[in-house]
Amino acid sequence: MRSAAIGNKWILLFLFFLLTACSVKKNYKILSLVFDGVPKPGSEKKIIPANQPQKPGEIKREREVTVMLSSHPAFKERKCGDCHDTGRANLLKKERNDICYSCHKKEKFAGDYLHGPIAVGECLTCHLPHESKYERLLKSKDKKACFDCHDEADLTKIEQHEEKEDRTCLSCHLPHAANNKFFLRKK
Repeated sequence: MRSAAIGNKWILLFLFFLLTACSVKKNYKILSLVFDGVPKPGSEKKIIPANQPQKPGEIKREREVTVMLSSHPAFKERKCGDCHDTGRANLLKKERNDICYSCHKKEKFAGDYLHGPIAVGECLTCHLPHESKYERLLKSKDKKACFDCHDEADLTKIEQHEEKEDRTCLSCHLPHAANNKFFLRKK
């Protein structure tokens, strides 16, 4: 009995060390594997004033929340069972590479040219599965979403690639698949 208590103390000490001795990024990776909704390090926060309505019965105080611009419909409606087998420790119902095609028609992501992540079914390279502070569940905003993988220095020097406020990569290029080289919307 006493050895079990000592064993539990060592486990708690190990977990404490694991979660406090690592970097913030490593803590995020570990915690986000176990818990849903762990805020990303450095994510934008919005302070909700104490006088703004909160949950009934909640003590009125300032609180921080991450402002989410887009939510996956099933997540927003709490229909976790659409993607997860809720009876089996919340595991996905299908392989990770196929789960998006449960709702999104695979034909919409077909063409003569496929974006690398789409070709291998890795939608989560660019998109988050539940919520995002950016449109279309993107991990990053505008050009940064593209330049997380693509090197800006590799852009062909053409007028269309000049910095203009209203132009993003998606103004000319399709993100998933295309029948034109370089994923151009028009030839």
